[in-house]
Amino acid sequence: MPPSHTSRFQSFKKFTNLQILLLTDGQISNIHPGAFEGFGKQRQNRAFYSISLSKNKLHQLKANIWQSIATLNVLNLDHNNISVLRSGVFSTLGGRSINLNHLGLGQNSISVIESGTWSGLTQLSVLCFSGNKLKELPPSIFSGLASLLHLNLDNNLITTVNYKAFTGVPLLSAVQFGCNQLDTFISESLEYRNSLYNETKVKILFSCNPLKCGPDICWMKESDSGWISTLTFDLSDSHLTCHNKDHTTTLLPLNQVDLNCSKNVKKSIKVSEGKFRQN
Repeated sequence: MPPSHTSRFQSFKKFTNLQILLLTDGQISNIHPGAFEGFGKQRQNRAFYSISLSKNKLHQLKANIWQSIATLNVLNLDHNNISVLRSGVFSTLGGRSINLNHLGLGQNSISVIESGTWSGLTQLSVLCFSGNKLKELPPSIFSGLASLLHLNLDNNLITTVNYKAFTGVPLLSAVQFGCNQLDTFISESLEYRNSLYNETKVKILFSCNPLKCGPDICWMKESDSGWISTLTFDLSDSHLTCHNKDHTTTLLPLNQVDLNCSKNVKKSIKVSEGKFRQN
């Protein structure tokens, strides 16, 4: 069925055994409420249920689009024109019975995520948010994603990360920050999160950011402890670089002298008086 400008009400109701629905590379700009009613109703054990609406013309999403979906494991909304995610937009996809665990929102133009956007997505484990227009991560921006393991934020415009940005995501184990606009590493936000949930390791992919060579990143190169103990990186990554007035260089060969570090001063992370600070 070729994608049209709309997906009409109950368009797929008669396909009771449908498990994978591909509506990609089309001109869909609007989805009627309940368009996917009955999808996944004839649920089979260990069956995989997926809907892809990638590469269309969607510019907004409403919660009633997804009403009456019985089962859905993967929802792909990549490569559309979405700019704002409204509160509760995925709320009707909540619950163990639906079991949505992978959501693709990459390559849109999303610059605003309203509070409550992720309401109901308690089973989501993978969120792809690359190629959007986020400039900052405010407090609790991903709150509600209680099962989230992997978060991809590559190729946004992020310059600022609040230290409480990752509260509400207790199981987070990998974050991709590649090719944003961060000039210093945002360790405080992940360390604060770890202090809340007592997690031991979060893997960070941080290449292709305009880090500044200097004392602010000395803690990355401490020979006795390496990276902060609850974060893991790959220092051999040739795209993990820092910049100074004259040139750009990879972090791997740099030492504390190159970065003008003080050997007697180490950066540590702690929570003090309700604020997260580096000392």
